[in-house]
Amino acid sequence: MLLHECQRAAQQAGVLVLQAFVEGAAVAGRAFANAHGFIVFVHDLFLSRDARPFGAALPPGVRIRAYAPETSDDETWAALCNATLVRDAGFVPETATSVVGYTRMPGFFLAIAEADAPVGFCHVERRGAQRLYARAGFTFDREAFTMRKLLESRP
Repeated sequence: MLLHECQRAAQQAGVLVLQAFVEGAAVAGRAFANAHGFIVFVHDLFLSRDARPFGAALPPGVRIRAYAPETSDDETWAALCNATLVRDAGFVPETATSVVGYTRMPGFFLAIAEADAPVGFCHVERRGAQRLYARAGFTFDREAFTMRKLLESRP
């Protein structure tokens, strides 16, 4: 079975976690993943809105700038991800190399918030904060699940 081959290859390569993306309407896909040891890591809600601009005031001293590919922004973004996600079950640290893959997705956008140093980021991905997005004109489009399976214990 292909899943078992992928898992075996991942373990031989020293990978700690397998990750799968399952559309919310694909009940059978989620059941298959659950039956093979995957658990829900993130429940994504995809939202959409028209192209009218949306603005909000920034706190004093904070500026927002667009992500700059092939710069130290990859390390900055990985560090910010790790700082915010470290408490999640199945957490696997991001690296400058691992986050670059996200930047190649169609429609990707990342903004980095800075004060004297990087303090946060926002990327085009519609997780949680539904009321905030609704106030900005977004409506529900679809849902999906990011599922993870821990292949081995961490030292």
